[in-house]
Amino acid sequence: MLHLLLPRGFAGRLAICAGCGYLAGLLLTVILLRVFNLLAPGHLYVPTLTVLLAAALAMAVVSHRRGWKSAFRDQRLRLSKLEKALALLFLGLIALRLGTLVQEVAIRPLFPWDALMNWAPKAVVWSHYNELVPFTTAEQWLASDHATALYTLRAAVYPEMVPLILLWNMLGANVSDHSLLYLSWPLLLFCLAMATYGFSRSFALQPVPSLLAAYLVCSLPFANVHTALAGYADLWMATAFMFAVCSAQALVNTRNLRFLALTLPICLACVMLKRPGLVLAGIVILTLVACWFRTGPRILLGGVVILLILLFIGI
Repeated sequence: MLHLLLPRGFAGRLAICAGCGYLAGLLLTVILLRVFNLLAPGHLYVPTLTVLLAAALAMAVVSHRRGWKSAFRDQRLRLSKLEKALALLFLGLIALRLGTLVQEVAIRPLFPWDALMNWAPKAVVWSHYNELVPFTTAEQWLASDHATALYTLRAAVYPEMVPLILLWNMLGANVSDHSLLYLSWPLLLFCLAMATYGFSRSFALQPVPSLLAAYLVCSLPFANVHTALAGYADLWMATAFMFAVCSAQALVNTRNLRFLALTLPICLACVMLKRPGLVLAGIVILTLVACWFRTGPRILLGGVVILLILLFIGI
């Protein structure tokens, strides 16, 4: 879908489509799960999968008719022998880093505190019921008559995109207690590295420095910890914010509104991932508007104050 919506002819386009496409696809999946939970409770996986496959097939047909190869013809690289050697070195380091993280996730049972206490239990309950059973606060749970299924957690009213991603994995695997369900975290880090390379290329960096940037990002200690200890929402939040910032920068650089097809959905993902995502999405949108219209510092400061007031009221 991003292949059809984003502008053509800029360096790093394929890596951006692939890297950001994973998060955008999961956002669409989460929205579909919520829709079908309202339309057909108890039937989440098959309807959602059907819509996703139909959409993928339609996008493939449209891409073929528009000539998808032409969008990537100028992506071919001409590198010297030294540049090829450095590129292979950085690709090898990235593969080694990701390989060790995949091993950590594959052999480790669910361990992180927040995941064990908040995110995973929701997904497990939903997978057992095949329905998004409501979670409430402890006070509401104690006051209810328990006529219907009702559960409580410490983070009962927190955004639910991460549990829904886990639910999608559980429904597809038909199991709710396997460590391989958490391979989405190393895959997300891989997509973060790809998008870093793509955006670096789009910002006029050469291929080898762009690969170096990708390796540096996927070897960040904080990112590695939150990948190896899969289950936290922080890696998703940081990745979504990075995608939103970079796509907004690309929009400002090119003045091409087609980049909004990436910026706005990723900002929505920020809001759906964690409560701080509302603030981060607001920062991206406000800064984007200020840069697009070239507003002065006073207007920008006023917008920040208004945004903070609205956020304080909303939270």
